[in-house]
Amino acid sequence: MGDKDLGESPDSDINNSARRPGRRRARWKTLALAITTAALATPVVAALMVVVMLVRELAKDPYPYYVPYGPTYEYLTEDLAMQRIVHYLQQTADDVGVSFSLTPSEGSWGRSFSADVSENCYTGYRLHGPQQVRLFMWVNGVPWKQADEVYDRLRDLWTSWPGWKSHGETGSNSWAAAKSPDGYILSVTNPHLGDGWLSVQATSPCYLYRDSSSPTQSLHPYPDKKLPDIVPAAR
Repeated sequence: MGDKDLGESPDSDINNSARRPGRRRARWKTLALAITTAALATPVVAALMVVVMLVRELAKDPYPYYVPYGPTYEYLTEDLAMQRIVHYLQQTADDVGVSFSLTPSEGSWGRSFSADVSENCYTGYRLHGPQQVRLFMWVNGVPWKQADEVYDRLRDLWTSWPGWKSHGETGSNSWAAAKSPDGYILSVTNPHLGDGWLSVQATSPCYLYRDSSSPTQSLHPYPDKKLPDIVPAAR
């Protein structure tokens, strides 16, 4: 009977053409569902990526720019460091015949220094990192027009003490420092502005941070933060 006898209905072409729009609609529905699913999943994926980045950041060093100035000594406290510094400055005053004070000599335009001397013993950032005493004092009692001479005497005296070594000096004789065997540094600054402008700085080694409630925090040797003048001992 020909090709039509193979079981194909005469209306098969009509039926196929009728089903094609339905298939197209199903495909569009599938595509729309895929787009909607991707759109909804994008915020979730983004949130997961943020979480992963945060976890990676938290796993890093929290203080990448923390650089201590030196070793930290657990036995040392602010009051012990201050006592040691005052001891060295007292020796200096006795030997050179000058005094040290937080306030400048009369007639000087310099400002008073603070006795609140505990400072960070590092560069960068760290919560409750090590501290150190950093004390500035004026050199008073300098004979008239002898600031340069006193500068030389202070520098030479410190480096003459047993175990002390030079810790740097500028070529213009405006700054010189010496370091003790136990890690203390004394320096003198001479801005060459005349009498009354010599000053010294004393720094201690690093010690652990301690707040006022810490049971290991001992009292400051000068509780009112008013460090008395350091004057030569009577002879």
